[in-house]
Amino acid sequence: MIKGKYVKLRSLELNDLPKLRDWRNSKFVRKATREYRLLNMINQKHWFEKTHNENPPSSLMFGVIN
Repeated sequence: MIKGKYVKLRSLELNDLPKLRDWRNSKFVRKATREYRLLNMINQKHWFEKTHNENPPSSLMFGVIN
């Protein structure tokens, strides 16, 4: 965990995926992103595994705690 003055950043975990999927599938978010299709848990888990298994990583994903 990375702790700042106002927020904390932590790595994403498997139990975060349902909340991320729901957020990602909201109409508001889909209108603002390039992806318009609904995301299911199979695709969400595939993304998570791909992201966490890259060596070296091409991106870093964090959860924000305030």
